[in-house]
Amino acid sequence: MSADTPPPGDTARASDADRDAVVARLQDALADGRIDFEEFDKRMSAVTESRTFGALTPLTADLPDLRSQPRESLTLRSKGSTLVREGRWKPSRDLVVDASLCKVRLDLTEADWPGPEIAISASLAHCTLTVVVPDDTDVDTGDVEFVFSSSKGRADAATQPRRSVRIRGRVQHGKIQVSRPSDPKGFFRRRAR
Repeated sequence: MSADTPPPGDTARASDADRDAVVARLQDALADGRIDFEEFDKRMSAVTESRTFGALTPLTADLPDLRSQPRESLTLRSKGSTLVREGRWKPSRDLVVDASLCKVRLDLTEADWPGPEIAISASLAHCTLTVVVPDDTDVDTGDVEFVFSSSKGRADAATQPRRSVRIRGRVQHGKIQVSRPSDPKGFFRRRAR
């Protein structure tokens, strides 16, 4: 009963994974104070006895599904340590990167995008930020202040853009690299403005 698939009919059999998802939502609701211990125990008993989606659905009908809601803002901080986000991860619409004396790699090719645009606010000192984007993504680094720094791969416009990444902020004694999976060198050819 994941957020990606529509719920089956009320009489369809529920799997262990479906029951586990309901348990996770009940645990979140208890931790947030949305339900008390007595209600939690009652609903947990009902989960273990449930065999169909029709029996599971009412147990969380009055609870928000916080796991499927995109975060408003996500801040990634690193001081002297490598920071990598790749594979299936959930960036927010507004992503803040605050890093110094390190390397940061954000691979958005398999990420669960919160919408068609991600805005990255970067505050970097003595740091390299590498952003890997899908081929159908435009990247804008026009609002970045470079102080004794450089930018590689100012993204050429995607031929048929479906998404965009806007990077803004300040880079001091550092570098921003933008690359795509289809780029054999790992970064774009430099192009004169």
